[in-house]
Amino acid sequence: MASHLLSRTNHLNSVKFLGYCVGGHANFYGTKTQVTLFGIFTVKLPTAQEIQCNGDVCSPLCVSLPLPKQSCFEKLYVFGNSLEDMGNLARDTSLFLPPFPYGITNPGCPKGRFSNGGIITDYFASLFDLQLSVLPSDCGCTTNFAYAGATALEIQYFQSRNLRTIVNVSFDNETRWFNSYRERCESGKSARVAALVGGGGNDYNIQDGANRTLSEIMRTVPDVVRKVVDTVKYLMYKGVETVMVFNVPQTACTPAYRFRHRGEALDEFGCVMAIGEVVKWYNSLLEATLLDLYKTQYSAARIFVLNRYKFLNDVLRDPMKYGFLPDITHVACCGGGDEFNASVVCGGQLPCKNPQEHVYFDFVHFTDRFNKQEIQAFSLTEEYIISNHYKQTSLLDVCVNLLTAKLSTSQTTSCTTLLMSVSLPLPKQPCFEKIYVFGDSLEDMGNLAKSTSLLIPPLPNGITNPGCPKGRFSNGGVITDYFGTASTMNRSVSSIMETVPDTVKLLVSEGIRTVSVLNVPQPACTPDYRLRHPAEDLDEFGCVRAIGEVVKRHNSMLEAALLALYNKPHSSVRIFVLNRYKFLNDVLRDPMKYGSSKFKVVLKLSPSFSPYQCMEISVTGFDRDITHVACCGGGIQRECSVWGTDSLRKPSGARLLRLPSLHRPF
Repeated sequence: MASHLLSRTNHLNSVKFLGYCVGGHANFYGTKTQVTLFGIFTVKLPTAQEIQCNGDVCSPLCVSLPLPKQSCFEKLYVFGNSLEDMGNLARDTSLFLPPFPYGITNPGCPKGRFSNGGIITDYFASLFDLQLSVLPSDCGCTTNFAYAGATALEIQYFQSRNLRTIVNVSFDNETRWFNSYRERCESGKSARVAALVGGGGNDYNIQDGANRTLSEIMRTVPDVVRKVVDTVKYLMYKGVETVMVFNVPQTACTPAYRFRHRGEALDEFGCVMAIGEVVKWYNSLLEATLLDLYKTQYSAARIFVLNRYKFLNDVLRDPMKYGFLPDITHVACCGGGDEFNASVVCGGQLPCKNPQEHVYFDFVHFTDRFNKQEIQAFSLTEEYIISNHYKQTSLLDVCVNLLTAKLSTSQTTSCTTLLMSVSLPLPKQPCFEKIYVFGDSLEDMGNLAKSTSLLIPPLPNGITNPGCPKGRFSNGGVITDYFGTASTMNRSVSSIMETVPDTVKLLVSEGIRTVSVLNVPQPACTPDYRLRHPAEDLDEFGCVRAIGEVVKRHNSMLEAALLALYNKPHSSVRIFVLNRYKFLNDVLRDPMKYGSSKFKVVLKLSPSFSPYQCMEISVTGFDRDITHVACCGGGIQRECSVWGTDSLRKPSGARLLRLPSLHRPF
């Protein structure tokens, strides 16, 4: 979005917003790239040659997320404008831009963000545990090339149409800076290098500020899309294999547009309807063009569109759900002069009393709270990100899939080796070279997930083991994970449902000489059976007595049939029955005896999307009062998968506050 560039004085009549300033413009001066901002001061922009390795220390992280950090990327390059700029404009000016009260929520942290606190790139860096540096950048840092006021299209494009840009920076400048950094610091392709591409909004803000007609602005949409897509192609050509592209949040909803187009028709979100069609079309065309790249020479690339447009609409549709006040969703926290606080720019004055109640901090830029909640939504839910294979996903799953793919492609055998996601405080036993697993969801390590285009099981399954392969029906590992850990082997998984003794005979006929069979843990003890048989008699373990007799008989007959095999032609085979039924009964008899652990957990404390609370908790044993209560789920019609998607922001009761490690079932 356009930066609002201003003098130290708050009441210059010539300084307005976007392209509406009477007295300011940007020019080239000789062969050096300089910028005159609003006729007030001159800025010299860095050339590619001036971006040198100068030993600068990476910028410290000044924001945090109540989410596990993901170590899936070694480097992250950022391109865009003031929604992504972490200080490049500020570094290139002798004035403090943006001035006080920008950054007021994060005192003592690096300034240069157009927000009261962190912007979305700060939270990206926090999630991926990276330190982002502005220019010039040390080779050890990951670099933010975004520049406040920048356009996607080249400057000459606007000059040829008699349009004045906010600054003399476009994606051309940012990619040149990137290219210089890559040539100096690194080369080649890497799956662990990613790019985050914003931008696009200023290309339309400039035209609207110059009173161009809607049809004139619409005609430039394909050109802006082309430039963004060409930038993505260039990054992939330079070895960046993961590219995440922000679409444009609806600029027609900002206080600036509401003020400038006051009196015009509004849509259901309170945004200017006519000009809003520009952004809507841009986002639609951008997504279609980017996602079609996999049909061309970029089929191996990982391209993701992050839907900021949809998230803003969701917030404006139900602001209270996210903690914002409905009456001020289009009102800037900092500014003044009109009902939207947009005709007097922010700078020098005190902001509103509580910025976190506002969606917008100034006339076009979001508050820290909005940015934080947006990255949380991108991380935890699958409704805001789509890949170039037309699959919905989340940032956490992007990381998991990247780590899993990296491991599997590094193998020289035909086996699919999964990341060891759990550990045991026991000496590892190298007694088996291979293990084959058969069963259902209690043993499945990802076959169902792999065979469906949906992410099943969804979050919060796997939440205790962030960064590890998903596909398990548990908060962490399933029992086959721990089998693999104990025997120090690569695990190749499959699921076959047959009559158990016949399956054992088949395996023996194929040369298997050691077979371990898990009996069935009592399903009559599960929350599902307790719910569906609420009035029936319970046994000493709190399990439904009648249905429990079925499993008891099954296990008895299974054991007898298996152990009888040694009297037949299979006497040389080692057959073992592993008694999960008895172990579950032992746990239910004395829950506090089992499960001592110390762990960190994220708690959901309120019906809105935040706040969260991250706690380190020491636990001894399972909680006796909730041995038959699911950690994940809710009311009568709720299942774990529901909580893991849309209900993430709508906890349905106290059960959602209970901790996975205190529960027997997940």
